[in-house]
Amino acid sequence: MCLSWNTHLLNTYGTTETTVDCTYRHVSLADVVSSQTSPFIPLGSPLPNYICHIMIDKDGDDETIGELYIGGPGVFSGYLNHGQRIETGEIEGTILREFRQQISAGLVIARDDRLVAYVQSRLSDTTIEQRVMEICRQHLPSNMIPSAIIVLDQFPLNANGKVDRSRLPSPLSLSAISSISETPQNDLEVELQSLWSQFSSLHVGFELL
Repeated sequence: MCLSWNTHLLNTYGTTETTVDCTYRHVSLADVVSSQTSPFIPLGSPLPNYICHIMIDKDGDDETIGELYIGGPGVFSGYLNHGQRIETGEIEGTILREFRQQISAGLVIARDDRLVAYVQSRLSDTTIEQRVMEICRQHLPSNMIPSAIIVLDQFPLNANGKVDRSRLPSPLSLSAISSISETPQNDLEVELQSLWSQFSSLHVGFELL
């Protein structure tokens, strides 16, 4: 197909830790012909800033299956001995599954070098952050436990109806709120807290007012 359209076909390979691609091969006619008898097309050569080595046992021969080692500046900084895959979708799914009645939406993102879980709930439940954190600790590996749970009455949306991540509050900006949050003591305080929470889309502690 590529030959008939006079286009170029590249076979690239890489992993998340190497920022997607680290090798490439310009697929030739010979590769296409050989693919009729072999399902494999060579990975090709390393891209700039990458070094690739096929490592085999010292007693191995040419037919021995080895392991591909990738090095160089292109490998994600700090990857050595820290290969942990974080699935934000799994974290969101765990929260929504366990709190399907209380939480209508969830979003987990990396924010200020922290894993933050945003949950949408209109319930005036001051314990929801703690309960969500407990569920995450029970069902998720340690590297996938959010460092902060932020409850919003409603997620901010952009013109396309999608969550506007730039308008989500930072955990650092809310640290003061969580530390001085206090239960309203009378009807006026309840009304003031409700109005400010609606205005800011946050569960605002009365002492902050």
